[in-house]
Amino acid sequence: MAESIVIDLPNGQSIEVNDSEWTELASANWNRLEDDGYVQWTQTIRRHKDGRILVYVIYLPTSGILRTAGEILSAGSKSVANVVERLAEQFDVPTNVPHFCIEGYKRASGGQHG
Repeated sequence: MAESIVIDLPNGQSIEVNDSEWTELASANWNRLEDDGYVQWTQTIRRHKDGRILVYVIYLPTSGILRTAGEILSAGSKSVANVVERLAEQFDVPTNVPHFCIEGYKRASGGQHG
């Protein structure tokens, strides 16, 4: 059985994401030890069977309360990298995470970047 996660979208709705419908194209993560525990960030880019692209971030602070945010883009969108960077900024993600996520996406999409 495929794992799934619920991602919050900008319009106030959420979407359940699973591997069977949303193929992972790129992902990068980072964790850091803080005074009161670990903080973890993960950024991921996925493609739906219908071609849409989902860019999202998962943030797990030391409180343990998982936060997510993402955006769905149309197939062939050229703004994937911009969305990755915007979400990274929103969650104060360390700069290497969006960089590696975008580079992985470029490789997965045959050198085309968005």
